[in-house]
Amino acid sequence: MDVEGLTAFLAWCTVINAIILALTASVLWCFRGFVERLHGRMFGLPEDRIREQYFRFLATYKAMIIVFNLVPYLALRVV
Repeated sequence: MDVEGLTAFLAWCTVINAIILALTASVLWCFRGFVERLHGRMFGLPEDRIREQYFRFLATYKAMIIVFNLVPYLALRVV
């Protein structure tokens, strides 16, 4: 795989992961009550703890997108 192919691959990975992140955040925002009750019953956690876990998940996913997709893409664009 050449540099142009890898750059295009990382660009598409970044776009796809950003869409997944946006959709997940939108679903959690729009259907918060339903999802919190569902996961609260599934895992036996209070709703406050569920919200904390959602925030942690979204923050970790965003950081991983930046570190593993966006930064290598930008580094290859500079080269």
